[in-house]
Amino acid sequence: MTEAEDSGPKHLFAWLVALFEARTGVHLPSTDEMATERLREASQKAFAEWRAVPTSAVCVNLPFLTATAAGPIHLAETLQPRKAAAIFAGERFEDELAFERSARANAQREAAVAERAAGAGSRHEDAERARWTRIGVVVLGFLLALLAIAVASFLATRR
Repeated sequence: MTEAEDSGPKHLFAWLVALFEARTGVHLPSTDEMATERLREASQKAFAEWRAVPTSAVCVNLPFLTATAAGPIHLAETLQPRKAAAIFAGERFEDELAFERSARANAQREAAVAERAAGAGSRHEDAERARWTRIGVVVLGFLLALLAIAVASFLATRR
């Protein structure tokens, strides 16, 4: 096995780990040995497919690669022939990884803002409910007072 044949799958594996971490925040080698092994095998398979037909796209599709508290996480990546060749040669595409990290950070910020807004909405709803409850109690007290006056009037006229 030549050095390129040996290092190609390793470069793809390293790039996929970095891409997966940039997109999800999960560093596979430190958190999930089985997922890491599945990814390593998929990298070797993708490299073998690319070596057989270097002009075709390389697909890595690993459903349910790992899971977090939010649920299962999948990996599906298609590399066009030029990009696959560059990755197998060791190019890291740092700008793409930085973009993925930025997109994940933005999504997390938006989720936090939406969560705070939802919490504020429920506090507003609770305050509104409490206000209507107080109004209801006042109206009920007023009606009971009127009823008591009406009953007293009625009893006074019957004597």
